[in-house]
Amino acid sequence: MFAQRDTAIAERTQGFSKVTVAAAEILARRSLREVPGGFRWHADQRLKAQSEMRLTPDQVRAFARRVTAPVLLLFATEGPFIDRPSFRELPQLFANVEVEHLPGGHHFHLEGMEEVLAERVLRFLGLSSG
Repeated sequence: MFAQRDTAIAERTQGFSKVTVAAAEILARRSLREVPGGFRWHADQRLKAQSEMRLTPDQVRAFARRVTAPVLLLFATEGPFIDRPSFRELPQLFANVEVEHLPGGHHFHLEGMEEVLAERVLRFLGLSSG
């Protein structure tokens, strides 16, 4: 629990996936709750739970290999999972994939890359000439 809202936001900037103060402020609008005595971060606990349908690595590979639709993978270069072997292998599994590595961390969509990401997705969908 945090006595002050600003303290909670400052702490969030140094969390598991570090974010800017501006991004922490956005996250606070969604997940910081005022409670008796201060503030507490709240998150849907299902986000932290294991999936009800757990796939083995071989099942994930088999699934990805069967995807024939175009796939766009946008990787954050500073993301906490980027060095995992499965992330390096993933792009090779899809038949029709575009991969782009963009600067930023896990929440790069909140840290100044919004327009770049939106343009990239629109281009992928054929909705922009960019």
